[in-house]
Amino acid sequence: MTLFRGLRALALALILPLVAGCAAVSSLDSAARSLDTFEMLPLPPAGGSGAVSGRTLYVAVPTASAAIASDRIMVKPNPLQIAFLPGSRWVDELPLHVQSLLVRSLANTGRIGFVTSQTAGPLPDYVLQTDIGAFQAEVTPA
Repeated sequence: MTLFRGLRALALALILPLVAGCAAVSSLDSAARSLDTFEMLPLPPAGGSGAVSGRTLYVAVPTASAAIASDRIMVKPNPLQIAFLPGSRWVDELPLHVQSLLVRSLANTGRIGFVTSQTAGPLPDYVLQTDIGAFQAEVTPA
């Protein structure tokens, strides 16, 4: 009887890692499916001539809650529930995407001498710090 228990324990010890490996392969398969990727575009370059400042502006990465700070597109079916749009994502994590939009939109105004999101370089005259409190699609009843 002890030989049978020993063989059974050995069989379980060999089979369990294989089953776990199958679960990992299944996860990789679902992770490998491509998602529709969405990008927001910056404001177009401003037309006309205005006064150009010689100042530099550093745009910091916006802060956001963990639910917002991802590459998934959030949907709020009601005020107390969040979900994510299936099969879709932002081109980058939302705070980084918003930072890029701010840099490109502010640079496109042509009114600021130098706008950057890089920490290396000249010391900025101004730093823009933002917090994303809400950023989602909201479902409204028909």
